[in-house]
Amino acid sequence: MKMSSFLYGVFSKSAACLFLFVGFLCHSANSSDATWDVLVFSQQWPTTTCVEWKEKMARHTCMLPLARSIWTVHGVWPSKLHSFGPFFCHSPLHFNMSQLQGIEPQLLAYWTNIENGTSTYDFWKHEWKKHGKCALSLPALDSELKYFEQALTWAKQYNMADVLGRAGVIPNTQGYLGQDVWTAVKGVLGTDSVVHCVTDKEGEAYLAEVRICFNKSLELTDCDGIAGVATHTNCPPDKRALYPGPSALAPGPGEPLRAPWLLGLLRGLQLLHWATL
Repeated sequence: MKMSSFLYGVFSKSAACLFLFVGFLCHSANSSDATWDVLVFSQQWPTTTCVEWKEKMARHTCMLPLARSIWTVHGVWPSKLHSFGPFFCHSPLHFNMSQLQGIEPQLLAYWTNIENGTSTYDFWKHEWKKHGKCALSLPALDSELKYFEQALTWAKQYNMADVLGRAGVIPNTQGYLGQDVWTAVKGVLGTDSVVHCVTDKEGEAYLAEVRICFNKSLELTDCDGIAGVATHTNCPPDKRALYPGPSALAPGPGEPLRAPWLLGLLRGLQLLHWATL
């Protein structure tokens, strides 16, 4: 009887903890009414994204953008300072690819899904569901089309290849300290950014993403106070992070080539597919 009471008590406490934990996750995942302070515009270096993708599985191949020298969009993330999210905000506006048909060629060029074998639409759909819906509270971003168009505008105006190039930071074999990359962005844009690195299985660091921030007037602002960023970079403080050019990637078996005529054919087939749904 005592053992039964003990087990019942343990189960009850465990169930209560599980309930609280699930409640926390639900609150985090459904923060539909959560306010936010800044828009984080994250760009990724395609070569590094490809290195990450290939390291996950040897048979993975990459779909690099046509313009190999540009940084591509990862996302536009409404963010509350000193917190995470909001994410997956409630909205009746579901992802609708037909809304983006007019800008699809630009999205393919600037918001490229590097991970060959996965759906480009799924990448855009994920970013819309997780982040885009949370931006709807801002009139300038209150539709799916506006959200993606704004990302394209920023990708062209603040492409990191141009920003870093103006500061003399270009792909090379020596790499750069993360703090030096941050200083370069600060010198060109005048605001505090976030420089993100990734590390491979051998401990080699790579320059992966640069994130800049905008206020609700869509003006550049400091990224200070973004949750999880104690400094302005997670790159090793005493080790250079590689900034490899596209030529550093050895094509894998069956590595796809992105020829303009092939893109046109694929777009035609995709539009036909959407028209018949």
